[in-house]
Amino acid sequence: YKRQVSRRVRVNPGASTEAGRTDAPRAKLASFEKNWDALANEVVEEEKPEGDEALNALFKQIYRDGTDEQRRAMQKSFVESGGTCLSTNWEDVGKRTVEITPPDGMEAKKWDS
Repeated sequence: YKRQVSRRVRVNPGASTEAGRTDAPRAKLASFEKNWDALANEVVEEEKPEGDEALNALFKQIYRDGTDEQRRAMQKSFVESGGTCLSTNWEDVGKRTVEITPPDGMEAKKWDS
């Protein structure tokens, strides 16, 4: 068993070889390079939520970026209204009980526990 040692020789792309021609395989590879940043941006754009998921993401962002008073107002209004109202105005919500206001064509029901 003999061990063979191989050497790598670097060739400048586009540099002419002894026969006077360019290094063609490297030139072809350069034309197939991918723009990975553009590909990453496409993936990010595709991950945008839609419908109810987008609405929930918006509420999460408002809650996350809001002040303590805004968070308190959101919690109080949502709980007292049975999930039919969401407010970030603590001055308004803190003074009163938030009423249950169902959507048009619906009626609110109290459930016995």
